[in-house]
Amino acid sequence: MTQPLAPGSYVLDQTHTQIGFVVTHLGITPIRGMFTDFSGRMVVGETPQASGLDVTVALASLQSSHPGREQHVQGEDFFDSANYPNMTFAASDISGSGAAWTMSGPLSLKGASVPITLDVTLTGRQIFPMDNKEHIGFVASGIVSRSAFGVASQIPAFLLSDDIQLDLSVQLIAE
Repeated sequence: MTQPLAPGSYVLDQTHTQIGFVVTHLGITPIRGMFTDFSGRMVVGETPQASGLDVTVALASLQSSHPGREQHVQGEDFFDSANYPNMTFAASDISGSGAAWTMSGPLSLKGASVPITLDVTLTGRQIFPMDNKEHIGFVASGIVSRSAFGVASQIPAFLLSDDIQLDLSVQLIAE
């Protein structure tokens, strides 16, 4: 099995990475949001089984194009970001070949840690002329249950979908 990355350490390019999500309101309208403050590192071993990814997202960095919603979601009934400021993902089960991969591991949010799986597609690689380093692009997606984390558990799913679509566009840079 050929890995898309050489063994080594890679960091998320914060300028060219987007960590987004989609939640459905009233069962009719997808509402998109993204987080703008995050960090991450991927360590690639000699095999996918010897590789891992750790990402930390600052919940207060949520942007959804509506300041009132952004403030409300930081409260106790949603993220409770005063007590739980970060969300983390630690992928340790990585498998696939060519451009198609999966990453599984615990997503931790609001004191709960739930296993999730992301479908990952390699989108390309280029030398970035601004830093003369190779940048490797990926997109990833998956579904998480907000109720599994105790997020807005008082709101029924017909008002706000329980399934949250994760949509990520990622660039990694070799360290």
